[in-house]
Amino acid sequence: MPERSRAAYQAAECLRRLRQFDDARAEFRRVLRTWPESEEAPAAAYALGLVAEDAGDWATAEAAYETMRRQFPRHALAVTALLGQGRARYRQGRFAAALEDFEQLLERHPDHSEAETAGVLRVWCLYLLGREDAAVEAARGFAERQPKSEWTPEILFWLGEQRFNRRQWNEAEQVFASLAAEHSTSPLADRALYWAGRSAAAAKEYRRALEYYGKLAAQ
Repeated sequence: MPERSRAAYQAAECLRRLRQFDDARAEFRRVLRTWPESEEAPAAAYALGLVAEDAGDWATAEAAYETMRRQFPRHALAVTALLGQGRARYRQGRFAAALEDFEQLLERHPDHSEAETAGVLRVWCLYLLGREDAAVEAARGFAERQPKSEWTPEILFWLGEQRFNRRQWNEAEQVFASLAAEHSTSPLADRALYWAGRSAAAAKEYRRALEYYGKLAAQ
């Protein structure tokens, strides 16, 4: 009965949500062992990575995602597992290896739903590897391609910080002002207005700085 494999998988998922990681891991493995041809088998293989992530065991998560991709290379979850593998490597501080995973995902699956997260993590990997110019270019490209992404305000704020730290006051002001105007509901909007004012003041554009500060105070 197909319901048996489904029930076993759902039971394992409940155990994972209850943070009973050892029991969840054992149940997901039972699904793989007992029903290797079922629809739940690839999901169970992927979920073993999630269990390890939930437990903060990033090395085990990486191995689980890698195994899932090897066992089920054509399954839809294999792309998500590639993101998970990169995320696990990122959390271990292995930024070069993580970058390879994110760039592979972006190159092979640019329209996949996971491409958005891969694009953001690619920016942080480049920056943490000391490739600041490449990170800035990647961040700018992300903001242009994904203007409505939940990540875009954070990306724009980071771009503004980079401009400010490089004493590119006018460019920094433009980025911060754009963030505040186009993402007014973001938690970063108020901080962006403040830093737009700081950028304008650094450029000796004191009237514009007062406008930003006044708007912030009024809001």
